[in-house]
Amino acid sequence: MKAVSYTYDADPWFPLVQAQKAKCERMARSAGYEVVAQVHDESGNREGLQRLLDAAHTQGFDAIVVTELERLADDEESLDAILDRFDAEGIAVMTFPPEVGRALKELIAQEIEALAEQSNRDENFDPDLDDEQMARWERKVDAVIAQTLATHYPGIGWTPPEDA
Repeated sequence: MKAVSYTYDADPWFPLVQAQKAKCERMARSAGYEVVAQVHDESGNREGLQRLLDAAHTQGFDAIVVTELERLADDEESLDAILDRFDAEGIAVMTFPPEVGRALKELIAQEIEALAEQSNRDENFDPDLDDEQMARWERKVDAVIAQTLATHYPGIGWTPPEDA
């Protein structure tokens, strides 16, 4: 099965966008989907999402993966319309439960604070994540997801996907 990863961020700081993409990728893989495309919009512009909606029936994907439903729209009415359009095309919308989103936001806030402190100490600090840092970040994300799901949804039994 094929999925498209959709990310949106009003503050497009590269490590956060990378983290969002990684979460979508791992969520899709854990559910047995292959991510065949990634679409990213930022700062109030959802042109990529609009293109996905307009071409949903011809794109050849089974699901759209998003970290939180709020990434798809700014208000409930728009969100309902978007979900209805994907549903009408037979495209599943995959997302984490809200408790996972809150836990991941806390983790991201901690990481931002740590990066800011490191940046203040080192004028040559590069905030972009290299492969090793990204792998470490993904392990942290996996641990938070697993712990949160085990606490709030013990019947799910989510296991992080094996790295490709």
